[in-house]
Amino acid sequence: MKLNLKKICDLIFDEWDLYFPDREFVIAKNRLFVLPCNKDAPELLGIIKVNSSTALMLDFKLPDGPFADKNVDHPTCTAEIQNGSVTKAYSYYDFVWPQYTEYKSGVVHGYYEDCFQQTLRERGFMKNGVKDGWWEYGDKYTDPDELVKQVEHWHEIGDKFEEGHYLKTPVYRPAECVLYQNDGSSKRYFITDFDYEFSDEYMESPVDVKETLAQGNIYYEEEDYAFLSYETYLKITNLPRLRKTGMNGYQKELPYYQKDLREAAKPRQPFKEKINPREPRMPYLNYASALDYGAIWSREKQLMLDLLDLDPKEHFCVICCKNNCDCIKAHFPYS
Repeated sequence: MKLNLKKICDLIFDEWDLYFPDREFVIAKNRLFVLPCNKDAPELLGIIKVNSSTALMLDFKLPDGPFADKNVDHPTCTAEIQNGSVTKAYSYYDFVWPQYTEYKSGVVHGYYEDCFQQTLRERGFMKNGVKDGWWEYGDKYTDPDELVKQVEHWHEIGDKFEEGHYLKTPVYRPAECVLYQNDGSSKRYFITDFDYEFSDEYMESPVDVKETLAQGNIYYEEEDYAFLSYETYLKITNLPRLRKTGMNGYQKELPYYQKDLREAAKPRQPFKEKINPREPRMPYLNYASALDYGAIWSREKQLMLDLLDLDPKEHFCVICCKNNCDCIKAHFPYS
């Protein structure tokens, strides 16, 4: 397999492109590149060779101090590579701002999802770098404070709702939807279900709007925007259905996970034989999402441990441009 690491890093992994020449590298096996950061934790860029045409790349770091005494941190970003080009990328930004992007020939193309803390900010499909079809913006239940106070977990997906209250957990609804057409035009659609939303502050005739939506139709208020129910929207959107991420218990699970990894991080001990099957749960990932972040993180955790299970003498320092240098020995004392 041949990879132009500079081009891949320029697209996905910030600053790593500065340390690679603009040429293809032959990747014959799993590799781990180390970027020493003075006395701070080193940055790590790992490559997992899946087969002759597929690879995974992860950017992550070790906490301060020798690795033998610490746990591994979560990845900053992960990229899936097919035939030398990035096809998918997961960016986490400390799990406060997770983002998923699909690519084709170096251009954003396919499904895109962007979240911030407990809110799904926007999601939709890109076509050759341009928004295409339906896009959703914002979580409806971040808007009215009086409704947020009625429920404990307002940001999760529920089964169904009744007027003014929720039967289980609340139903996710986008605050706004936009339909992007091939000719470059677009129209805004506002999801409207509750009594308080049928207001003359937003509509010329709230009664007409409510009757139209109750019949499963769309009410066109102006040329560039309209109203519809969430049930109607789900019948016409091209976006994948949302799901609960199932990762709300991170803070409770974290101490156990750190202990597992400290046990695993002993010299010459294979990490995969030491890892407790307990799965970590990441902060903030309790919003509506089309992705199974639990499964994604479980996969990436094992990938990082597989990379750290490589012989430290083969780790490559991008500052010294050689293997097994003093920089690597400082963080991997058993190399």
